Amino acid sequence: MTGKWQPLDVMVNRVFKSFYKAEYHKWRLGNNAQTKGGYLKKPDRQDFMNMVSAAWEEVDFDTVRNSFVKAGIIDKNQISGEIGEKVVGDDENQDFSKRFFFASGN
Repeated sequence: MTGKWQPLDVMVNRVFKSFYKAEYHKWRLGNNAQTKGGYLKKPDRQDFMNMVSAAWEEVDFDTVRNSFVKAGIIDKNQISGEIGEKVVGDDENQDFSKRFFFASGN
């Protein structure tokens, strides 16, 4: 069921985590500060956000797009080849509340 309803679990998370781990290792190589107890200090919030941002920038657009196709949420023919191209069914005036069961109680 996860593959059907959670497309990011299908492909994207594994790729993102591998990039994040690489960013963490780069950070750790340059940050060997220790706590009073002698343990290595953890990254602070800003360091963490920098690592997450850098890792996400490495995730390819095609990986995200293909995860939705592989999960069966969209058909391969419904997506464009480039970022920014009009996607079939991509209408500014489209009422999405009628398409998705979670959008309204109707």
